[in-house]
Amino acid sequence: MPFLMQDILHPLATLHWKTVTTVRATDDGGLYSNYCIYLKDKIYIAVQPTLYSDCLYAFSADFTKFEILPVPVKDFAFVSYRSQLMLVGGRPNKLWAKVVCNTLWMSKAGENWEQFLPPMKTCRQSPLAVSTGNPECLIVAGGKGAAGEYLNTVEVLVEKEWFTVQPLPATSYICNFLVHRGILITNADNENSWYCCDVSALIESHKETGLWRKCDSPKYYDEHYYGSDTLTMVSVGNHLMAFTLYEEAAVKILSPSIHAWVDVGALPSPYHFVVVVVCTVLPTGELVMICEINYKEQRDMFYHTFFVYKASITCKYQV
Repeated sequence: MPFLMQDILHPLATLHWKTVTTVRATDDGGLYSNYCIYLKDKIYIAVQPTLYSDCLYAFSADFTKFEILPVPVKDFAFVSYRSQLMLVGGRPNKLWAKVVCNTLWMSKAGENWEQFLPPMKTCRQSPLAVSTGNPECLIVAGGKGAAGEYLNTVEVLVEKEWFTVQPLPATSYICNFLVHRGILITNADNENSWYCCDVSALIESHKETGLWRKCDSPKYYDEHYYGSDTLTMVSVGNHLMAFTLYEEAAVKILSPSIHAWVDVGALPSPYHFVVVVVCTVLPTGELVMICEINYKEQRDMFYHTFFVYKASITCKYQV
């Protein structure tokens, strides 16, 4: 990893939030994953409108309009790969479907889904997936197998061939899975432990061991109340940011100089109503954050609303 002056300095980040719009979800649905993708002037999020089916919401880049797109599977991982949308694994998007898939569905705009890449070696529902551009590959890990067991195996797709590489260090529900400056970062839901490894080394780790190492935790975890799905992470340029829903919904940035996470602000929405946060970064460098908010109506029924925010980030440094 190249040396940067920022790595020996302490970040003083400021986020300048502005509200973009609000969107009322259809039926009783809401966000169910940390996936939010910007592709070809649209922003895509995965939504579960009912307990039995999933879909995508496709927003225009200025959030003035959106459309609902059906998908062939549910409980999938959602990534952008080779300038296309990809659904990884999951189950058929049908009532009471129990079959677990190993398929890769691809589409240029969320329509006309096709399978033209080889399936994974392992059938997975609710897996984690991330694509990288250097080297170009797709990394898939975790999820549940056909018998409902948690998986810790990791597979890498290079060109049109799958390789099994070094497994995850924990076998449990994995909530975060992203690449930041060439480093793959993940965590386990049943412990406040975060692990990382070099992407290039992982791809070549057919026979190697010991690549995964523990890394700094945002320390948001309360085992008696909150789990790992109360946190979303996003890589913004040289900065790794975490949005937590624990306590006061803090925004944190990793300071390599002191090997710790530093609070740099709070979410713009009332944290006690926020259920899920998803983020992506626009080509302009702006951060887009979509919060799912739950408010109670009469008869104790919930309705779901997505609040959309944008933030520009300024970051000064001190020793």
